[in-house]
Amino acid sequence: MARKESDKRVTATVDSNTYDKLVYIAEKKNISISELLREAIDLEIRYDNEDYYPLAKLEAQRINQITDHLAILSSNVANLEKLTIEGFNSLINLTKGDNYLYEDDDTNMV
Repeated sequence: MARKESDKRVTATVDSNTYDKLVYIAEKKNISISELLREAIDLEIRYDNEDYYPLAKLEAQRINQITDHLAILSSNVANLEKLTIEGFNSLINLTKGDNYLYEDDDTNMV
């Protein structure tokens, strides 16, 4: 790729192991080492700006969606627990033998 007037040259020194990795990845992507370094620098800048990679926002949305669903599920379970307790309390009150229609009549007692 030809350099433009606005392009600036940056010189970096890396060890041979890092250089071999750069060459391998550049060949694998079929790009030059300069383009690979540009991509790496762009990635670092996005990382510093907390825009880690393209899927980060989608993953954050999914996590928020799961959190919302978990809160709704928790609320539903609490409501089900309350309904079950009230239902059993009603059954227990029925088996006591008390009747709200029954009035104690003290006049028949001698």
